Amino acid sequence: MPTITDGNYKMGLVANLSLPPVLSCNKNAPCARKGCYAKKFRRFPACVKMWTRNWRQWHRRPKVYESQLVDYLTDYEPPIFRWHVSGDIPDTDYWSMMLRIARQFPYIKFLAFTKQYDLVKGRIPSNMSVVLSAWPGFHIPAKMRGRFPVAWLRDHNQPDNRIPADAIECHGNCERCGICWSLPHLGRDVVFDRH
Repeated sequence: MPTITDGNYKMGLVANLSLPPVLSCNKNAPCARKGCYAKKFRRFPACVKMWTRNWRQWHRRPKVYESQLVDYLTDYEPPIFRWHVSGDIPDTDYWSMMLRIARQFPYIKFLAFTKQYDLVKGRIPSNMSVVLSAWPGFHIPAKMRGRFPVAWLRDHNQPDNRIPADAIECHGNCERCGICWSLPHLGRDVVFDRH
């Protein structure tokens, strides 16, 4: 079964599933080369092991991977679920699986931050919030910018003048806040200080 965890110190108790950083990510993203926060978790071998196991399970038996995710969501019915605290949407088949799952569980709110802009296509269920991740200087296609909210990285050493003045400040603890699951409906962006 894919390893689903029930949160971390920053998010609080939020069901989530992760993949290995960089390996599953947009190879052109600046964080793939330098600054990826998930790489810091290398010092926690259990995290790396879970992410690698999820990656292998997806590639070896994608139908079983999906079926087991469905079983988990059926059994536990978390009110909110986050895709990829580490990693990203690796391919179109995975993206299609994410959409199928969101449609199957309309009472669960799903959230995915992504730099895999080219993979995000089609009709997205109303319970699935897709938020584009942006780093200073990383290009967001205009057609995507108008369709999806953006999670901006604020790096005081490399200011990004694209960050809207009304972007919602993230103060951590998704369990208490949960606003990112509603960003598409609010028409607002979010900004995170580099961590």
